[in-house]
Amino acid sequence: MKIIKLVLLLSLCIFLLPSCSDTAEKPDKSQAEPIAMSSAYEAEPEAASDSAENDGMYQTVTFEVENYGNFVVEIYPQYAPDTVSHFLSLVSSGYYDGFAFERIIHSEALVTSDEPLEPKSDSGAVICDTVNGEFTGNGRSNDLELDRYTLVLDHVTGQNDSGKAKFRILLSDGDQYEGHYAGFAKVIEGTEIIDRICGSECDNQGTFYSPIVMKKVYINE
Repeated sequence: MKIIKLVLLLSLCIFLLPSCSDTAEKPDKSQAEPIAMSSAYEAEPEAASDSAENDGMYQTVTFEVENYGNFVVEIYPQYAPDTVSHFLSLVSSGYYDGFAFERIIHSEALVTSDEPLEPKSDSGAVICDTVNGEFTGNGRSNDLELDRYTLVLDHVTGQNDSGKAKFRILLSDGDQYEGHYAGFAKVIEGTEIIDRICGSECDNQGTFYSPIVMKKVYINE
C-alpha cells in the first residue's frame, strides 16, 4: 500500500514540474526597460515654429542702387492696403526706375526724390495719382511699428491725402512719425546698403552732392 502511495506521489510531481518551470521563465513585464517608448518619442519630428510658417507669406521688392548694391523690402498690406496697392502698381509700371535718394534728415530718415530724375518718354509715362493717408492722424488705422528701416509714404505737410511716390526710410525709431505717416514696408535684406548710402557726402542741409540713383526696382517672383 505504501509503495502505491509513493508511486502516485512521484507521478504527481512529474506532472507538475513543467508548469512550475513555465511560470518561472515568464518575464516580468513591469520591470522591462522602456527603450522602445523612448526611441519612438525622440524620433517624433519637431513642430514648425510660427516664424517658419510665416516665411514667404509677404511680397518683396528689390531696389538696385547704382554703385551701392541691392536691398530688399517686405510689403505689409494688412497695415496699409491702399498705400501698398499704390506702391506696387508704381513698381510694376517701372515708375521707380531712375528715382534717387536725395537727402538725409540727420539720423532720422533717408528721403527719396519726388519723381524719376529723367522724365519718362510720353509713350512710357505713368500718371502718379495721390493716395489717402493711412495713419491715425488721418482717421485710418495703421499698427505697423515705425522702427528702424521702416518705409513710410511721404506727403505734403498739412495735406494728409497728398502721398504719391516719394517715401522715407526711417533710420531710428520713428516716434515723431507715429500717427502722421503711413508705414507700409520694411527693409529685410541689405540694411548695410542703407547705412552706406547714409554715409555719403552731403551739404549742411543733408542733400547729397550727387543723387544716389535706383537703377531698377522690381517685385520678386
